[in-house]
Amino acid sequence: MDGFVKKEFVVEEPDLKTVYKIGSAKRGWKFDPMSHNVFFIGPRGSGKTTLGRLVAKELNMNFVDTDEEIVDATGMDIERFVRSYGWEKFRDIESEVLKRVCQRRSCVCATGGGIVLREENRNLIRKNGFVFYLMGDVLTFEKRILSDEKNKNRPPLTNLPLREELVMTLREREPLYLSIAHFILRADKDVDELKEDVFRSLGVEAK
Repeated sequence: MDGFVKKEFVVEEPDLKTVYKIGSAKRGWKFDPMSHNVFFIGPRGSGKTTLGRLVAKELNMNFVDTDEEIVDATGMDIERFVRSYGWEKFRDIESEVLKRVCQRRSCVCATGGGIVLREENRNLIRKNGFVFYLMGDVLTFEKRILSDEKNKNRPPLTNLPLREELVMTLREREPLYLSIAHFILRADKDVDELKEDVFRSLGVEAK
């Protein structure tokens, strides 16, 4: 899945603001929604699930959210599971869920924000689909998390205030997101605009 022109990006004040360009496929490459997978990666609050559902619906592909798959597999919501068993056990199950997802085809997958922390996960995502990184700034993610009850109830990764936690995790994870992304999208854009960006990047016509 490496037949892409590399993305170009410039970082200004990496804690708060990022500037980037959308990549494009190499000449002669054609996306097939019936045999290829699409992955959306990025921090929580970046809009992976919302965009993923829309793209899957319009391309008649299956939609998978790894967090939802974990809830189904464990019978517990993520907050309760992490409180009971810890983040490391959560990451173990997340990796198993990802392996199962990667055995499928014609899937659009929204991943958890920390799925890139494990090298095995990064390798699986990169090899088994076309990867879109929803890149944005901390202020955008913070605003979305605070306005979304589902995101707001997500268990914290640290004892830090939310904004500080977002800054810390983005510093750690952004190089990992970038290392496997085929395309970069602006997370602050309207979801319909993002859908059009995805279709243009994949070389398919928007409906």
